Amino acid sequence: MKKILTILGFLTVLSSSLVIVACKAPRTEQKVKNKEDNLNNNSSSSGNTKSNVDSKDKNISSNNNKPQEEQPPVSSMIGEKEKKINEFAEKMKLEVEEFISKREKDKIKNYAFGLIDKILKKSLGEKGQKRISELDDKILLLLSKSDLDQIKAEINLLFSEIYGANTTPLEDVKNKLTDLLSKVDKKEEDEILEIANKLLTEILQNEFNEEMKKISSEIEKLLENNNFSKLKEKIFNLIQEATELEKASIK
Repeated sequence: MKKILTILGFLTVLSSSLVIVACKAPRTEQKVKNKEDNLNNNSSSSGNTKSNVDSKDKNISSNNNKPQEEQPPVSSMIGEKEKKINEFAEKMKLEVEEFISKREKDKIKNYAFGLIDKILKKSLGEKGQKRISELDDKILLLLSKSDLDQIKAEINLLFSEIYGANTTPLEDVKNKLTDLLSKVDKKEEDEILEIANKLLTEILQNEFNEEMKKISSEIEKLLENNNFSKLKEKIFNLIQEATELEKASIK
């Protein structure tokens, strides 16, 4: 069990959200700006004496002459990370082979389900962010053109994807739709985007649940039939998929 927790803990790190990266970006920009301001201030004050200038020139020259090893190239860092990812993938495969050789079905099941969960969260999460961004851009463009009828059509499509086009929506769903469409008429941009994003997020969650259910069912069926060779192949493919997703995220 400790081995399983260790693996799943590692996978949790692998499935870190892109939202965190997006949040850090403005802070990084601010740090760069602060460094530029400090550099400008230092340059201004250093102009007072020639000795200070000479001293700074020497420091700059000294920094430029530092061994290349102190500043490893990005490609080298990526290569090292990929190596560690590959090594851990091989370790995971050994764990799976051990569980299968001992016919430890519960451990195999938990291991596989953990992999499926992390893979889907990462892959569907990235696709989801792209879809939300595209939806926002589309709505903003339509608002700029005052094409309110097209916006209403897009929103109706989102509702039909969630609640089913051929089913009669519940009263509260009708009220939500009516309220949202009224905001379109008033061109309440922020509220339109917020509600549309919530609708799309619900669609994405449904897609995640369906995919999770489908793949998990395949694993359970293989376990029930004691088809361990096929089970091993399936889990190894999941490990490979998780590995490729992680490699893509560090480039």
